[in-house]
Amino acid sequence: MSTELPLVKDAITSRVLVENQLLSITEFTMDEGQALSEHTSTCAAVVTVVSGNILFTMKGEEKNLVPGDVVYMRPHELHALTAVEATRFVLTQVKVDENKNRE
Repeated sequence: MSTELPLVKDAITSRVLVENQLLSITEFTMDEGQALSEHTSTCAAVVTVVSGNILFTMKGEEKNLVPGDVVYMRPHELHALTAVEATRFVLTQVKVDENKNRE
């Protein structure tokens, strides 16, 4: 990444780093208290925390994620997140053929 995505007060920002037919990698920043409500994705996804602290909810369980933590989500997995403090994370999404891959 040539320049760092800024952390903006009271906001969520994002920047697509890679996007093609199979893969999407997006950098996100979230200011303290910002949240993404429960949602799903048709892709398999991996969240990697770079800095800060996220309260991550999946399958009814809350996990506190800190730098270096990685979470895998299957397609259609209901999840939500809230920034406990100003946070930077990377979301990697992989498109899967759901008829072939059930994991």
